[in-house]
Order: sequence, then C-alpha cells, then structure tokens
Amino acid sequence: MVQLLWAFHRTLQLPDAARALQGQTLSFETLGGSVRDLGAEIEQLAASHGFGLHVAALINPTRSAAAPPHEQVSQHFDEGDQVMILGDISSSPFAERPLPVPRVPDAPVPVTIFTGFLGAGKTTVLNHLLAGQRDKKFAVIENEFGAVPIDNELLANSSMG
Repeated sequence: MVQLLWAFHRTLQLPDAARALQGQTLSFETLGGSVRDLGAEIEQLAASHGFGLHVAALINPTRSAAAPPHEQVSQHFDEGDQVMILGDISSSPFAERPLPVPRVPDAPVPVTIFTGFLGAGKTTVLNHLLAGQRDKKFAVIENEFGAVPIDNELLANSSMG
C-alpha cells in the first residue's frame, strides 16, 4: 500500500476541490503495478473529486530521484511510503489521455536523425530531449565531423550525461 498525503505548494492557486483534500492521506493498493499506473490512478482520483491533475513525475521523498514510469511501484515505494507528485493542476478535470500502445517485439524501431549547420541548435534540442524525456527508452549515436569534438563535451555535461 502506498499513501498519498495531499499537500500542495503554498504559492499554488488551488481549486476549491483540491483545497478540500489538503492534509488528507489516501492509500493506494498498487504496489504490483507500474509507476505509470499509480500516476493514472492518482489522476482519476483527482478527477473524481472535481479537479484536474496531470502527473509528470512521482517521487519518494526518502529517495533522490523521480520513479521512472515504466518501472514497478514496488521498486521505488515500500508499504506506507508517501508519494510526492510533480504535475499540473486545473480547476476542472482534464480530458482522459489515450493509453500507450505497446510495441510489438519484431516491429521496426523508429529513428530520428538531427542534421544541420554549425550553430543550428542540434545539441540544444538533443540536451532538452535527454533532460526531459521519461516515458521512452532511447539511444543517442553521435557522429561528429569537426576537428574539435565540441558536442562530445556538451552532451557529457548535460543533465543525463
């Protein structure tokens, strides 16, 4: 069982429905599911109380990082742990998100190629993707032609380096 203590940052303009939950503790029986499933369950609970909540990340306050959505809740939360939510809040429920479609094992793997002139922003876009992407696994193959390996250092110093 995972406990969720509804506590919001004091600077947030809370919808009345969310304010009514402030300080209450709710329990979820989802230790066997994925972190994504727990996030969806929390979003549904918020909607049932009349406000919208998009969960971007779930964090166990006793650990140092957000729990990856594809991993099991039990890998990041123990029975009785509290959940810290990073997300967006709205005064009315958000529209339901479509469920992700699982990839078939022998299906082709999508590939994206970034090209452009020096200074076009390729490394900036790549660093942004590496820092912000949490739902999918991906690999980066860099082929640098310059005499000085600038991108090598920039990517190594990124938040995911």
